[in-house]
Amino acid sequence: MLQMYFATLLIGAVIMWLILGKGRSTALKNIPGPKRHFFRGHAWQFYGPKRNQQILEWAEKFGPIFKLNIFGKYHVVVTDPDRAKDILSHPNLVKFESLCVSYNEIFHVDAQGGLATSVSSDAAWKVTRTALSHAFTKEEALHSLEVSKVAAMSLGQHLLSKGDGVATDMVTECLRYSLDVLGVAQLGYNFKALGGNGQHLVLKLMKDCGKEWRARRLNPRRKYLGWLVDAWADGQRGYRVMHDFIRALLLDIRDREDVPSEYQCVWAQLARMRDPSTSQPIHQDMFLGELGGILLAGHEPVGQTLAWCLKLLANHPDCQEKLSKDLVEFGVMKGPLKALTLEALSDKLPYLDAVLREALRLFPTGCEGMARVVSKGPLHVGGGVTLDKGTVVWVHPYTMHRSKKLWGLDAESFKPERWVEDGLSSPDTVNQDAKYDGFNTLVAARKIASETDTNKSKTDKPNKDVATGDSTTKDVEPIAATSDRPCSSARDAFMPFGFGPRSCLGQKAAQATLKAALAILITYFKFEPVVEEMMPYNEAASITLELESGKLPLLITARF
Repeated sequence: MLQMYFATLLIGAVIMWLILGKGRSTALKNIPGPKRHFFRGHAWQFYGPKRNQQILEWAEKFGPIFKLNIFGKYHVVVTDPDRAKDILSHPNLVKFESLCVSYNEIFHVDAQGGLATSVSSDAAWKVTRTALSHAFTKEEALHSLEVSKVAAMSLGQHLLSKGDGVATDMVTECLRYSLDVLGVAQLGYNFKALGGNGQHLVLKLMKDCGKEWRARRLNPRRKYLGWLVDAWADGQRGYRVMHDFIRALLLDIRDREDVPSEYQCVWAQLARMRDPSTSQPIHQDMFLGELGGILLAGHEPVGQTLAWCLKLLANHPDCQEKLSKDLVEFGVMKGPLKALTLEALSDKLPYLDAVLREALRLFPTGCEGMARVVSKGPLHVGGGVTLDKGTVVWVHPYTMHRSKKLWGLDAESFKPERWVEDGLSSPDTVNQDAKYDGFNTLVAARKIASETDTNKSKTDKPNKDVATGDSTTKDVEPIAATSDRPCSSARDAFMPFGFGPRSCLGQKAAQATLKAALAILITYFKFEPVVEEMMPYNEAASITLELESGKLPLLITARF
């Protein structure tokens, strides 16, 4: 009798799933998409390590907007720059909380979401965003740059001590560098990663947790079934070790004396933060989510991007020599600490800027893309496409960055000159009033936030949290089919740090950290592949976009 009951329940659940899936399919019938697997849909391709190449292939076949079925729920992928910008700046498209919670599981045993990552409440998010924005001002970028230059010189000393012609794994060295810079500049904590031998605890934890995170995306039930398979149990143990480490780091921060008023770095801002609902110090559980998220987002993307830069330059010795010549002529060889000012890195070394832009174009570390959920609907995105409330929308920069329609037939080639000769870049990470150019998205974010607040005060009713499933309006202002920010050039499709009010807060610090290391390393060292032929660009999508092997052995020779 009990078996019959459960069998009936299971059959009913399957029927409801089919009905709901068919209903959503009807609502999105005007959107094309690839044929799906009956049970898992497109989940394995979408969350697999080759997801970027697969989405690029789908975009070429089905156009700039197409739908996918992920475990029975339809998701819409957008690769059109104009629509992408409108979606990322629209007030009724909020962050995809399920994705954010999956990140927070790495750092908190109960997957407690941080205010800056997963909450949908405008009030909570704005308080947190405002508090953390002070940690990434021009003054703090200057501080990060000074820390970065010292760390890059330490990395250079370490490489020099190995001797000429020694193959060195530069993925590990780049991650050690980015971890130390983040620790000293923003967390007030010295991880002592640079110059060490063997595996560093935090780097190993990050690697293991990234592997487990990707596995859970492919199989959401994995976290509940650790008792079935040893590998699953190992993944859960890795998460628990990370939880303990983040908690220990939190205790270290909270044991420090009162925060001096002149301190504006991340740890100081987190220590000052108050819960917007109670005005009390932020709860420990929420603090863990914020701290873990900053550790992840502030270290891994920078280290991986630096490794991609070195691999690209090793494969293109002509570009490497041109960059080295520019840096030496600028005076970096004689005095790097003095020559590499924030203004110099922003305006006076255009080829360095072009190399970094081209690396981020080809290998944007945010390989998941930017996910949003329609909190109020229906929402019209033009072209006869309407999105219902609850629809998940993915903006995918990787595909836009490699579009032959935007970048030409050489879109998948490494060509820093396109940013200089074609006038695509207008580098300015110092001027607060500079126009959007992919490296200055915070300016656009402030403008959008201001416009949104003005519009809300005039017309909108209070917007309830999307998690409540409530909405006070049945229709909302449509997204225009033709954006008022036209994609007049490929530059407008360049989104390595996102776009809109939720674009990356730490982009200025990240650029300073990357440019300082790249300038010092290429000035003093020559990087070559360990084999004569060009190294393949095999990539794997994990939490960030990584080299598939996880290693980058390069032959390193001093230039002096």
